[in-house]
Amino acid sequence: MLSMSNNKINTFLSIDIGTENLKIALCTVHFNTVEIIGFKKLPQVRGSVRSSFIIDIASVIEKIDLGVGLIISEVKDEYDINLPNTAVFGVAGESVLGKTVHIEFVRKKNNVISESEFLSIVNAAKDGVFESVKPNLAENSLIDEHLLAEVTTELIGIKCDGQYVKEAVGVSAGNIELVFYVAYAPQIYLDSLSKIANKFSLSAFKTFVEPFAISQTLDLDVNYANNCVVVDIGGGTTDVAVMSNKELVGTKIYGIGGNTFTQYIADKLNINFDKAEELKLQYSNQKLTHTEEVELSRIIDKAAYVWARSLELALLKLIDTKELPYNFYFCGGSSLLPNIQQIMISYPWQQKLNFVKYPKFNYLFPNKIKDVVDKTRTVNSLSDVAVMSLASYFVKK
Repeated sequence: MLSMSNNKINTFLSIDIGTENLKIALCTVHFNTVEIIGFKKLPQVRGSVRSSFIIDIASVIEKIDLGVGLIISEVKDEYDINLPNTAVFGVAGESVLGKTVHIEFVRKKNNVISESEFLSIVNAAKDGVFESVKPNLAENSLIDEHLLAEVTTELIGIKCDGQYVKEAVGVSAGNIELVFYVAYAPQIYLDSLSKIANKFSLSAFKTFVEPFAISQTLDLDVNYANNCVVVDIGGGTTDVAVMSNKELVGTKIYGIGGNTFTQYIADKLNINFDKAEELKLQYSNQKLTHTEEVELSRIIDKAAYVWARSLELALLKLIDTKELPYNFYFCGGSSLLPNIQQIMISYPWQQKLNFVKYPKFNYLFPNKIKDVVDKTRTVNSLSDVAVMSLASYFVKK
């Protein structure tokens, strides 16, 4: 049933603060399914967000205020709602990092695991997992340990005596292994989101790393969802998540996105950024002449190779020499560039990394995010996947 109070529908916001665009979804919950009843995508003021890092917080707040206001004015006649006082924010950017951590507990196998025992084990592990790995995280990220802050620590898997289970309560097991996803970022990044939440008097808000949220909400065949690479190419960054054998291996974000291609076009053709962006979009939408397409493709090919090399390094850092899943799912507006699909086909992946089969390119559209219904019928582009997955995971947790 609908989440209601005072005979009005309760709502929450899902907010994706991208480098190029701000995406806001007004959501409610109906029988454990998210319903998006309002949606706006607004262009950011150029320079207010760089590589998903908020530079001009006042500009971002103004955009959110505008977007929420437009949504409320559009839905008020159709829905009798309580104004949203909770929100989920997506975080991304090169300085936002995440890894999977395994923690084992040994117990008497002849006793069935009770609910209270399991909660005690989870709470004890969760309270200390970030601090325990913080020094290692700081070393790997080259960020001072004192500047790092916890974004989220999520229980994503349970093993009893080496076997994955959905529920440990009621199981007799001598060994319990908890799998956590730990995400971290510079404190200044999270402070910006806190300021935004305070500005809108939100009573509560959550933050999730966007590639993590996407990887946890895929509505795919179970074999594909448990073994795949998700690649979200936005304006400022490329976000990567690797799922292998039912487990999230980790997430990696690197600072090459659509703006990199745009700037490359601008430099090579000696035109301004806005004109280069217009050309890139026309090229992606096949609205150029054949001659123009060939010229632009030749220019973008060089940038695409650099992008692919960066993806190779990101995957290597995540999975080292282990076997990689070969099903790739691409989202984000910049994944529409024809050169992305071309370089995924032509790059020597099997020579560089441990793929049992050559990578297969797939698009990931919003309709492949589970437990979300878009009542607006407007959340339908590759760039809208993150905002939908954030809403889905927020309710799931």
